[in-house]
Amino acid sequence: MIAIFATLILNIQPPTLEDVYAKVRSLPGVEIKGEMAKPSVIALEFKVSPEGALWSKYPTSEAYLTQDGTVTWYPDRRQFAKGKPPEQNPLPAGFEPMWPKGALLAQTGDTQASTFEGGSAWRIPCRATLVPQVELFVDKRTLLPMGVVSTLGGTAYETRYMSVKPTRFTKAALGFVPPKDAKPFVAVDPTANLIKPGATLTDFAGMDIDGKRRSLRDLLNGRRGLLINLWFSACTGCVAEMPALVKLSAEYDARGVGFMGANPIDDATTARRTSKLRGLKFPTIVGKEAQKIADGIGVIAYPVTVVLDADRKVVDTIIGFDEPRLRKALDTVLAPRN
Repeated sequence: MIAIFATLILNIQPPTLEDVYAKVRSLPGVEIKGEMAKPSVIALEFKVSPEGALWSKYPTSEAYLTQDGTVTWYPDRRQFAKGKPPEQNPLPAGFEPMWPKGALLAQTGDTQASTFEGGSAWRIPCRATLVPQVELFVDKRTLLPMGVVSTLGGTAYETRYMSVKPTRFTKAALGFVPPKDAKPFVAVDPTANLIKPGATLTDFAGMDIDGKRRSLRDLLNGRRGLLINLWFSACTGCVAEMPALVKLSAEYDARGVGFMGANPIDDATTARRTSKLRGLKFPTIVGKEAQKIADGIGVIAYPVTVVLDADRKVVDTIIGFDEPRLRKALDTVLAPRN
């Protein structure tokens, strides 16, 4: 009885960061499927070899990292770009010891019992080389990381690991092998093919994130113009401009200009969660129809915003965020016609 009681006590003792790292060091490799949940929603996937290789997948690219260099693969463009070795430890928080000689987190306070995404967890306060406030959440049963909340510049970044699967990966297995049709990355002018002022945008129709069919004709019906914002969740510039778009939509919708989004990258669930998280009130079309809208506008880099008048004619097309220029275009739409 005493031995059993002692074992139970040992099992509920709060672990240190080093206890977690000891568990991570014992892994033959790991496959992680997760997402960034804040400030936007981004699907993430990682495969790690303790020999010093990392494969990571994002919505529009894949990255292959070793201590010798990096390769970024762009599947849609069938192009790849080579780069220098990562300067910082590139592994997801909590798995740093699997990167040879990589900088580790440092524990800054006592481990506390907590919850993370509805599951029982230990919360370990830490700091990283460039991030002063990191909260690492680990599974009470396995001591494997469940996710992390990092605060930088007043913004909280939350990443969840929905699946952590110990899997043996070799460095060679995670290396980049160019497909037969792959070509070296070529930088292009993102404005070169954008639809020009004065052009008429082709009518379109598609399903929005709530499953409602939307068309350009209906969105313009009874309005003096329409703003179309092309975005996706993993685009930092897209997310950064959203608070201003929320403000502009409230101001100009009341004056007769409609707002809509088009998101060809995210699935409806991801786009819906980001829209709700960032307070977007206007509809966003997703899927193949959103891609057709992007192709019709000539988008190859995000964010892009197009302002149309009531006749579907382009008043301005803007890459990136420029509020004075946006306001000028919106005011042009509202100006009396001669």
